[in-house]
Amino acid sequence: MFTTLSCELAWISDAVPNAEITSIRLIADLLTLKARIYRREIGSGARDQLRRTIRQLDQMRQSDPTGTEVIDTSDQPVSDTATRIVNAWLGKPIARP
Repeated sequence: MFTTLSCELAWISDAVPNAEITSIRLIADLLTLKARIYRREIGSGARDQLRRTIRQLDQMRQSDPTGTEVIDTSDQPVSDTATRIVNAWLGKPIARP
C-alpha cells in the first residue's frame, strides 16, 4: 500500500496525543516487487499494478519524513522482516542481511 507518511503522521499524532511514533518504510527491489505483484494480481491487473508501483517508488523515497527507518524486504522471509520491524520500533539496531 502506498501512503505519504508525512501526511499520515499528522492525523495519527492528533488521534494519539503524545505518542512516540516510529516511521518504517518497507521496500523491495524491482524483481521482488514484480514477483509479488504477479503472484497476487490476476490478468492485466498485474501489469497495471506494476506500473503504479514503479511510479510510486520515487514518490515514497522523496516523501518520507526524516528519521524514517527503511527496511529492505527483498528475498527476506516474513519472520525476518517482522523481527526487523519490532527491533526498529524498540529502538534496537536493525541487522542488515
